[in-house]
Amino acid sequence: MSTLPNNVCVVFASLPAGFGHLRVTFALHHGLPHKCQTPILGLSDPAVSSIHSFTSNITLARMLFEGSQYGLLEDMVTTGYRTYLRTHTAALFEQIIDLLKQQSPSIDTVLIVATHFGLAHQIAALKKKLTKATGKKIILAVVMTDDSPQKMWYVPGADIITAPSDETKKALEHYAIESNLATVAIHVLPYPISPRIAKKLTRSEMDARKKQLAKKHQTETCVLIPISGAAVGLPYIADFVLNLTDFDRFAATVIAQDTIYTEAFLRKIMHRRISQLSYDNNQAVVEAYERVFENSVFSLELTKPSEQSFKSLLSPDRRGGLILLFTQPVGRQEYDNLAFLVRHDLIPTHTQQKELWQAARDKKELTETKWGKEYFKQARTWRGIRLPKDPREAAGFVYWCLEQGLFLEMLKVRVHAKAGDHHAHELAADGVQQFWKLMGEVISKDGSG
Repeated sequence: MSTLPNNVCVVFASLPAGFGHLRVTFALHHGLPHKCQTPILGLSDPAVSSIHSFTSNITLARMLFEGSQYGLLEDMVTTGYRTYLRTHTAALFEQIIDLLKQQSPSIDTVLIVATHFGLAHQIAALKKKLTKATGKKIILAVVMTDDSPQKMWYVPGADIITAPSDETKKALEHYAIESNLATVAIHVLPYPISPRIAKKLTRSEMDARKKQLAKKHQTETCVLIPISGAAVGLPYIADFVLNLTDFDRFAATVIAQDTIYTEAFLRKIMHRRISQLSYDNNQAVVEAYERVFENSVFSLELTKPSEQSFKSLLSPDRRGGLILLFTQPVGRQEYDNLAFLVRHDLIPTHTQQKELWQAARDKKELTETKWGKEYFKQARTWRGIRLPKDPREAAGFVYWCLEQGLFLEMLKVRVHAKAGDHHAHELAADGVQQFWKLMGEVISKDGSG
């Protein structure tokens, strides 16, 4: 892994809008090529988490929010919000100035890595002013946290934007040309996954994962369920996990932030087969989530499609290579992330998924269906499945998949691109290492260090 010059200070900029932005921030932090102080801007903004919860859980708010992510309304919202952000920068300017005063005098270049577009637009507007005030070169790298070409992710004035796919890159470039925006280099890099959960399992740990997913076995199947402070979809999750743990095969571990949103949820799921780990803030939840893999082996994880979709880039022989159980998508970015997984055969297609749900409802043996053998073969490329809308049915579907041996087949996956795939570079699990190598090149090209 390339190292960064000693005269470069790295600053992260993120917001607590769910887990996605924080996970990417921490993944990149843990993968830094050398140990250094890396302050993080924006994590102490409780209003962002509250707004995220409101727009995700309140039906009317969710409909309005989703409507603003498409078509003419998206264009209007993007233009208005971008203008607002770039003209309301005073508080952030003072915060960055105070932060840079604490750095070594030998630092002459500041690399700001933004994992939320809100702060990215503000910092882009401040770059020249910050350089004039500090005498330091400011480099802004924007890291997309979903494979969703929402126009707010195009940040004029940034030095580089990283996107998870060629499709998203092309869409953003097309938007910039149509809108006559300043050109920004967009690089496609695999999604950044924390090196801590990308470590390979020992042979005994892999054997334990296989036993958890074996048919007619007495070993408990351990399910991991991380919950963000925004508390998105808690009624569904509560009903799902309570129904799932009614089956003797399953035990669950819930990792949550202790907030007014999660208090009733945590009380409701008190159950002998459900362990609870709760923490004061989202940052602590993300850290605890990564630590839990060090001493325990899990085989399944319940997640939103925006949260952990790209853990599908890890093969099942890795700590974080659990089989992913996706809840219903909320917001354009979650539909787009699922589309990425379908394009790469990492989850069943919509038609395949509906056929699997129906087979489970009919209590059919998968081998007795006309497409059963083909699906067992297909399962060796799948890293996750989608769950039905009804949480009780979803729990029954997960049990059916276990008893059919479908999950065991999914453990045979080794994530790699198909022969002749021109998008193979999107599937690597070393996105963090590739990011820091690219940053070293950006800094070198810029003449810093």
